[in-house]
Amino acid sequence: MTAASGGVTPGEAAGRPDERRWAPVPPPPSSRDGRRWLVICHPWDLPALWAYRGLTRRGLGPLELVSVEALLAATRWEHRLSANGAFFDVTLVDGRRFTSESVAGVLNRILVAAPPQLLSVVPSDRRYAEQEFLALVLSWLNAVRGPVLNPATPQGLSGRWRSEPEWRVVAAQAGLSVTPFRVSSAMPAHPGSSGVSGAAASWGAGGPIAVAAASAQAPLAASGAGVSGAAGPGTTGGTAVAGVGLVSTYVIVVGRRIVGDPVDEGVRQACRRLAELAETPLLGVALSPGREAAPVFAGATPLPDLLWGGEPLLDALAEALHLQPAAPG
Repeated sequence: MTAASGGVTPGEAAGRPDERRWAPVPPPPSSRDGRRWLVICHPWDLPALWAYRGLTRRGLGPLELVSVEALLAATRWEHRLSANGAFFDVTLVDGRRFTSESVAGVLNRILVAAPPQLLSVVPSDRRYAEQEFLALVLSWLNAVRGPVLNPATPQGLSGRWRSEPEWRVVAAQAGLSVTPFRVSSAMPAHPGSSGVSGAAASWGAGGPIAVAAASAQAPLAASGAGVSGAAGPGTTGGTAVAGVGLVSTYVIVVGRRIVGDPVDEGVRQACRRLAELAETPLLGVALSPGREAAPVFAGATPLPDLLWGGEPLLDALAEALHLQPAAPG
């Protein structure tokens, strides 16, 4: 890996913006009909903050930034289910109000939803309370009547987190080359040794509160197949990943579009198919050099580093959130 010189940051040298040099963007005005788009993310999710500013400059709006923590601290939260569907009415501490009819689309980057009030629950009941609250957040996100990137699932609020063998099966079905996966009883028992990402492992073993501390340290690492060391913004070359080799290519699927590193059309179609089979319209895919011409699948994540896609990713996000038909790219 190399670092840029002459006062230029590594990300800028690679053609991607540096989040440390963002200029503030004023909040957009309210629309006449009250409909707006939301970017829901954690305060440390710098790529999501960058995407918010970029989408605002592209005229997607009104677009509002909502932190997960502000959502969890809402002063009023009404959620109803009926034969006609779901309805929600949420009022935040700052007075902003969102309803089923007013939300036109969501860029959903929620990794964990654990309100601090749960810490006051007795340990014997805390797990139950966590699951009840997660069910509420999951149902709320699925009640949005516009596009959501990504839809919430029981296996992850920003898209389903999968173990390494699960991702390899889906990747093979999509037409990507995969390497054999072997499991041994002699393998050490720790997150990542079985191919399960640290975030996914913590989610399953310790609940959303347990994953919060780890995610704050490395919240945007490529996950699902142990690709937390995959090449990312500001790096060149590749990174060695156990069981896979050198990760040299990283692409992001956004609906029907593919952005990121250049790949041939066959790989683009396979990555697009992978996102469809995974039911994850916003998906980061890592690839490593194969012994033959075709690259080998190295991992995927429903929470990709958006900075890696640069300006083309912002264009693709704006199209996807507007539900505008776009030719595959």
